[in-house]
Amino acid sequence: MKVAALPRKGSLMKLIKTVFALLLVLCFALPIQVSASSSALNELEAAQQLTQLLRSGSTEMTANVRTGFSFTLCLEYTRMLWPDYYGLTWSLHGNKASFRVDMPEPEKHRKAWEEAVSLAGQLKKQSTSEEQLLRAFHDELIERCEYDYEAYLNMEIAGPEPFSAYGALLGGHAVCDGYSSAFAMLCAAADIPCIFVPSKDMNHSWNAVFTDGQILFVDVTYDDQGQGKAPSYDNFLKTKSEFAVSHKGWDSAQFSIVSSAVWPENYASARALYRLGLFKGTDKGFELTRQPRRDEAAVMLTRLLGLESQAQAMSGASLPFDDVSAFYRPYVALLYEKGLTTGTSLKNRTYSPAAPITAQQYMTFMLRSLGYSDASGDFSWNSALEKAVSLGILTHSEMTQVQQKAFTRGTMALLSVRTLQAQTKQGQPMVQQLVGAGVIDAALAKEVL
Repeated sequence: MKVAALPRKGSLMKLIKTVFALLLVLCFALPIQVSASSSALNELEAAQQLTQLLRSGSTEMTANVRTGFSFTLCLEYTRMLWPDYYGLTWSLHGNKASFRVDMPEPEKHRKAWEEAVSLAGQLKKQSTSEEQLLRAFHDELIERCEYDYEAYLNMEIAGPEPFSAYGALLGGHAVCDGYSSAFAMLCAAADIPCIFVPSKDMNHSWNAVFTDGQILFVDVTYDDQGQGKAPSYDNFLKTKSEFAVSHKGWDSAQFSIVSSAVWPENYASARALYRLGLFKGTDKGFELTRQPRRDEAAVMLTRLLGLESQAQAMSGASLPFDDVSAFYRPYVALLYEKGLTTGTSLKNRTYSPAAPITAQQYMTFMLRSLGYSDASGDFSWNSALEKAVSLGILTHSEMTQVQQKAFTRGTMALLSVRTLQAQTKQGQPMVQQLVGAGVIDAALAKEVL
């Protein structure tokens, strides 16, 4: 049976509250079919998968969903993760669901995205920090847009424009959904993590951004003091407790579910490494809850040594292993040549790139990047975490936590950041070594770390 959740003006503010955060590409390509996975998706997992497809230019997908799946909730989650005014049409046959995003004004959406990309690029050149860039987004929207009281009072008959990013960026009039949509679209264009935050109880919407290693909130609508007046900053980059003062009654449960999924534990470390160009994630994002592989660890070690460009020049180098893929081959070849990594069997010519790596093994890589050698007796690979404690890289309680939990890419990111901030065996901060080698920018490293 086919049903539809289309964007109604009244329900936008009261029920579903349009959307978003991480729009990177528009939705005018042919549908992409996603093969139904063996494990059925819940609403948030389906929303994340829809978001990935929307970024790639598709508006349709199929997938297995769990019994009792709520398409309305899935739409709400998707709108928090991907910006603009749209609805969702679906059909369900058994547990196999087909989804299609329906955008009522695709041409305006396209123009809004083009404007967001252009504006974000201009403002980024004028900003010296991420905070300054976010402030520029905030101020630019307030200067361009006037709150649309007529649309607010006549939501049931108002057109979609005031509720969309186009309304705030190019139309000159918008309600809270339009302001928040436009802010999220600018963040997406600038590669700043952002979530559209709806509140049914407050009949309002705003944004959350992950910046400065934490989640902070921005309400551009509340900070718009009216035409010709200077913007307020009472609701700009505030913590949740600070924000609660002006947003009493916010029903935050749904936001907590989404933010915990997209910004999990150790996201701050991963984000810092990403901004420095040392951690690039996969086509599925950072995947911080997944166990890291031996080949992924080799890439991180190469980057922390400042040798990525040297590794890439070894794409044609010989390697005594037959099971390393083309992407990882140069990294493994460089580290093998320098005696920093070995395979699992020279006889069988195997490196076992997909084999999981442990915390002790990864910390061994990190200590080697600092100039310590297990071969020379500086430490033992099976006590690498203890050595990290003795060097002040980890506290004893942090080491205990790492040992008690499954080793994930998130923990890998944490250990990498701590190593980056640590002293090398020669007494120089690792980050200074990479700055000196031209691997990372000094000003950016100061801001991020």
